[in-house]
Amino acid sequence: MTTELIISIVIAAVGWIWAIIQFFTNRRWQKKDYVQQQRYEAYKGFMGKMDSISESMRNDPTKSVFSMVKEFMASLLTSITSEPFDVRTTTLTFTNQLLDQTQKSCEPLQQINGEINSIKLIASDELLEKLDELQALNQDLYNEMMLALKAVGKEQIPDFQELKTVGQQERWKRFKSLYSEIRRIMRKEIGIQ
Repeated sequence: MTTELIISIVIAAVGWIWAIIQFFTNRRWQKKDYVQQQRYEAYKGFMGKMDSISESMRNDPTKSVFSMVKEFMASLLTSITSEPFDVRTTTLTFTNQLLDQTQKSCEPLQQINGEINSIKLIASDELLEKLDELQALNQDLYNEMMLALKAVGKEQIPDFQELKTVGQQERWKRFKSLYSEIRRIMRKEIGIQ
């Protein structure tokens, strides 16, 4: 074999090896870009849904507790001036409305769990840990509200002390800080930070 043939074979082999390396490197980058794009879409959808759920948790002013209290007071005053005096029925009606409103306000908490589950498949381990914590906090709040509603009952005048632990300051502070941590991790995962 001549020297030129050996050099040609070595150059061809190096060229093929370089092409194979480039192929696999390119493929790895494409997969990374694809995953990043999928995460971007999922996280964008998640954030939009969370904002939507958060907005729906804020009550319509006409159906707020203040509106119900105003109606209750008007009904109470009407029942006091009318015969027979029936405060119990008026109070039970108010209690039922208040409990129904509270129960409706719990529905978004279940939607949040569904949204969290939808992004768990593509989340990193770091984000997954935070999502699990958010889901646990969310479920804890939901369970506490359901226990309070069950304890109050609809056929008796409730002791509203049952609802005193709902919305504890520490829990809300942790919700807020955890949401910020999740947003920061999401931004990092899609390459913004």
